[in-house]
Amino acid sequence: MLTNDQILEGIENSLKRDFEEIYKVKYNPNTKGHGYEKIVSEFLETYLGNFFNFYVRVPIYDSDLKCRKIFRDIENEFDVVVTYKTSIPRIAFEIKGTAFIPYDTVAFVIEVKQDLTKEHLQDDSRKLKKLGMLKLATNSRQIGINTDFGMKRPMRILFYYEKHIEESFLWETIKKFDDTIDFLLILSENKLFLNKHLPVTKRVVRDLGLSEAFSVIEQKYPFLKLMYYVTLSIRYPFMANAWTLFENLFNSVNSKARSTLS
Repeated sequence: MLTNDQILEGIENSLKRDFEEIYKVKYNPNTKGHGYEKIVSEFLETYLGNFFNFYVRVPIYDSDLKCRKIFRDIENEFDVVVTYKTSIPRIAFEIKGTAFIPYDTVAFVIEVKQDLTKEHLQDDSRKLKKLGMLKLATNSRQIGINTDFGMKRPMRILFYYEKHIEESFLWETIKKFDDTIDFLLILSENKLFLNKHLPVTKRVVRDLGLSEAFSVIEQKYPFLKLMYYVTLSIRYPFMANAWTLFENLFNSVNSKARSTLS
């Protein structure tokens, strides 16, 4: 009879094999990493696609349009944006070749790189910090199913394949962006970082008998646990309502029209 550890290890190895197959077939090093997020998106969609829609390299627009002030045009493009299938409207809009996702429909966001370098870690962390400055509309997801660990905002995730920085720099950066990075995966090292402030992390800390100040690093089943912890840490609205964004756009256009007529 298989032990519990053998069952989990078998599932984790199967996940890694599936990921590696997609990686071998689709990753082109000549794209300088621009194809890697597609691999991560396709892989996660295989297992989580029943509840979420996955988009690659798209901008995010909050209902107050603060994104225009917070991000430069070239900054507001995220590697993998995951939205609820219950989103209203349930599409990514594309205008003149530019797609965008209403922030009120977002469940989680992933910045993805093949290599974990100092530059990538700093740039990705700063980008997610700016994302954290956006606010959800108050009516965006009022009614739904909440887990015991569900957060009131989209989750922010960093996903890397190989590490090319010193461990000390990694920890210094994680500490610096303590309010920004929810999860960080280094796949080749089987390491998954959980932010100590997350409700789900506090349960893990308690179960393992660790200090409350300890930020958890999981080193077994990182793929499986990333999906597990992320899906535990988000809320499941019956309707992710993005119409506030469009109401504000309507009002802005109407205001300009009234100004022109007067």
